[in-house]
Parts: sequence; C-alpha cells; structure tokens
Amino acid sequence: MTVPTKKGTCLLNGSALKTAVLLDNQSTTHVFAKKDYLQSIHQVDQQMNLSTNGGVLQLNQQGKTQNFGSVWYDSRAITNVLSFSVVREQVGPENIGYDPVEDIYWVHANNKRFEFRRSEEGLYYWIPDGACDGSKQHSFLELQEENQKLCTHRDYQQALKARKLLHAAGHPDPNDLIRLVNANQIANCPVTAQDFHTAKRVLGPDISSLKGKATRRKPTPSVTEQVEVPPDLYPDEKVALCLDIMSVNKIPFLSTISKKIHYRTCLRLKAGKKADSFSAGLDNVLRVHN
Repeated sequence: MTVPTKKGTCLLNGSALKTAVLLDNQSTTHVFAKKDYLQSIHQVDQQMNLSTNGGVLQLNQQGKTQNFGSVWYDSRAITNVLSFSVVREQVGPENIGYDPVEDIYWVHANNKRFEFRRSEEGLYYWIPDGACDGSKQHSFLELQEENQKLCTHRDYQQALKARKLLHAAGHPDPNDLIRLVNANQIANCPVTAQDFHTAKRVLGPDISSLKGKATRRKPTPSVTEQVEVPPDLYPDEKVALCLDIMSVNKIPFLSTISKKIHYRTCLRLKAGKKADSFSAGLDNVLRVHN
C-alpha cells in the first residue's frame, strides 16, 4: 500500500504545518503536535528538553502512532517531525531511501509505502488523506493498484496464477491448498506457497473462500428437565418456602427453597412491572408444589 502526499492539497505555511508530517535528518527523536494522529496519549515520568530555534521545549507526554511506534507529544510544537535516523532503525536500512527522479523520500512500514515529497520551502513532508478537509478521521484504504508497488511484476503475475488456481479448485481454504502445494500433491503446479501469501498481501483475502464459512451456526437447544417431587416426601403439614430475588447480568431470577424437603427452584422473571412479574413467578413455583 502506498500512502502518498497529494500535490496541491496543503501548503506548508501557517496552520498547514500542524497537518504535515516531516521527515527530518537533523532531528534525533519523533515529536508530534497533532493530537488526531496519536493514540493512548499519556504522561511519562521522564522529561525531554527539546532544543529548537525558538528555545527549549520541555516534553513529558507520549503517544503511539499506527506505523512508527511511540513519539513525544506537545500541542505547542510547530509541526509533526519524524526523525530520519530513528525511522531508519525502526524499519531497517533496506526500507527507506530516496528517489532522485521523483524527488521523494520513501519509507516501507507495515506493508505500506509512505512518500515524503519536497515542498517549496525545501522540506520533505507527508500529509495523510483528509487532513486538510477539516475531517478528524483518517482512512488509509488498501488499493490493489497501490499494493502492486510492494512486489515485482513477476511476483504479481504469480500471485494472479495462485488466485486463479484457488478459484479452479472450488474456493477451498487457502491454507489447505498451500499444504497440498507444499506436499507436491498437485502435479506440475505452476505456483508456490509464497505466491499464495503474495496474493493475499496484494489482492487481499479471497471473498469466495470466505463466503458461507463465517456464518452463525445453530446452537444446541437447551432441554429443560423438571423433576416432580415425589408425594412421599411431602410432610403432613403445609410446605414453608423461603424465597429471594437475585440478578445475573441484570436479569432477575426468583429463587426458592422449601424447608424440610429442601426442594430448590429458580425461575427467570419476565420483563414488565415488578409486582406482576413476581406474582406470576411465584404462581408458577406454587404450582410445582401443588
């Protein structure tokens, strides 16, 4: 997936700096100023003194980004900064680089490609989609055309063959078909197990293989067995009942137990008025003993 910056959507001046994410090779840490880009913002015990052109900024809050781990947060910061050296350590040197033709820095993180373009001021920035339209929600959709950029042309063609084989086999579980391929159970198979994984990463999960396999199954019906009290157990005098109302997950139940024979009942009370529900439940319990 490629998450590019759309040209002409935002200019890096004034409040637009709050929406931009800069890739800075002169910074030693990540610092964000826009709260909407972070999750789980919390105060930490340690404090960091950030030296800037405007003086020293004391930071004691951190938040978590979706793709670049924990960052420092302060709403007083001018913009959102990703440290080039820290990003390189996080994603690895092979997943960060510069394209001299497009004049962009690119970063691969979590199966996504982030492109940092050069602004008129000479800053390399990336702006999430929807950051300039006043919306606080940012949606990163995985498009098939964008996912193709994460693999070579040959890998993409092999992924198409793997998906075609899955359909020809009658849409089985992909894991079952992968086991058959690994066991050489398919003669002259043109694809490998890696091609199935590439197909899932680039093309997404196969919808046909999911249909009919995630439906709700009919539960086993519960059978209520009511045991009648043998007449020989009843005493000659009247039966004394001890009763109480209890709740399970806010659902009321009428619980009773009789003295001497110690016969216990538990009946769920119906929704409605408390007096009517209690009266109907007690009537059902008395019918058991009569």
